[in-house]
Amino acid sequence: MSDPDGVLGSALQVYTWEPGYQRKVLALASRGEVHRTNPGIFEARFFGAEGKSRVKSPRQRIAELIAGWVKANPSDTLDAITMDQLVSETSVRIKPEERSLFVQEWKAIRDMEVPDPRSVIDRMREWAQEAAIVDAIIRSGQLAADARSAGKMVDRNEVRKLMDAAYLVGSSDIGRQGFLLRDAEERMAMWQADDAGNHLSTGFETMDMVLNGGPMVGEVFYALAPPKGCKTAFLINIAMNASRARKGVVFFSYEMMKDRMLMRMDRNMSRTTKQGLRNDITPLERAIAGWRMAGAEDVVVHQFDSRKQGCLEAQRVVESLRANGYPIDVVVMDYLNIMSGQTQEREKRHELAQISREMSALAKELQVRLWSAALIKKEAANKERIRKEDITESFEVISVLDGAMAIGGTKEMREQKLRRVFASALREEEDERDAGLYRVDLELMHFEEVSEDAMPRPDPPEESDEKPRQQKKIRK
Repeated sequence: MSDPDGVLGSALQVYTWEPGYQRKVLALASRGEVHRTNPGIFEARFFGAEGKSRVKSPRQRIAELIAGWVKANPSDTLDAITMDQLVSETSVRIKPEERSLFVQEWKAIRDMEVPDPRSVIDRMREWAQEAAIVDAIIRSGQLAADARSAGKMVDRNEVRKLMDAAYLVGSSDIGRQGFLLRDAEERMAMWQADDAGNHLSTGFETMDMVLNGGPMVGEVFYALAPPKGCKTAFLINIAMNASRARKGVVFFSYEMMKDRMLMRMDRNMSRTTKQGLRNDITPLERAIAGWRMAGAEDVVVHQFDSRKQGCLEAQRVVESLRANGYPIDVVVMDYLNIMSGQTQEREKRHELAQISREMSALAKELQVRLWSAALIKKEAANKERIRKEDITESFEVISVLDGAMAIGGTKEMREQKLRRVFASALREEEDERDAGLYRVDLELMHFEEVSEDAMPRPDPPEESDEKPRQQKKIRK
């Protein structure tokens, strides 16, 4: 990379593959700042010793540690603390004369400041892409030689795939392109594979049946309900069930303080009322011990201010949690109507649609399952089955979602603590389907699926002692 005419200006650092630049690359990679934004550009082989030396350089060893960890933990973010542990474990396995240089090199990389990360990564992307193109050319030549020796024509689709992949190294488009015919064999294997492991159960049998097993990574689902219509209680149950399934959860509360939300979760976990826990904390102690023994993952509650924070702030929190070792698989945002969008819209309906689109992008960017909630129109508050047209302010919101589960109930049902969950809108499955009848105990913040026998029946008409009057015949 040269700039003989000074076109790029003096502000841009022009790099060569010298030790100082290598340390900057390793410093950024060890903090998770390379793999997340530029997948595929970091390879340990770039740091190999020149010539035929079999002795690995300290930087090569560090690069191998980084590459190995990222390969084993593709959805997590590497940090300096994790690298400290990896370096410590590796140092005891290498020769004493190499150990000192290895540890010293890591300390230098760990403490290094990188004031120009964009320039470092841009140059790294160029190197990685050039290496990938060279590899693709060599591999294409091997395919052509193999085809010729077999008396066949070279498979041009395979050659094209190799070159396309090389040009996408380090690009934000990597993994975003697919071809109907060229990639058909890979897709047929996907159809034949059991994708049950990609679905995360909601914890409710009928709901899972309607959702074909539960939400998948990158999908967004809403709970639709009127004000005070059990939205938060439903989202708490979704979060707690994911925790029991050993999935890490972050619960963003835009309405309640974090301690109050956690105390609601305590009631769900211990199946004890507020007054019961004030009188005796033992049920909660037993519940926490049981969840820990069962290997449940933690639920992180993060408090935001209503109408002040939105998806951008939530993404930063998730990335920070992951960097500190918390696995986040499920994001809950309580709830759409009191969140803030990245830009201000004049009309509420446009703002809600914008926030909903931001949630969809967030779920895909972070590779999580995302749950939120939205208000329905007042006219639908007493309906047992709430449909997509009943959502307040904006029908556009529904068009972005992967699914909307509406929580409804007549006055008679609410008196019996019953709610109907109705699949109002589903992208991948048939919508407008019953997802079960539930008894909702707000004292315990608990949803429990019940049989249809629990539905209140109308009282039979009362019998009258009076004889019906005979109608006079009218002569024609």
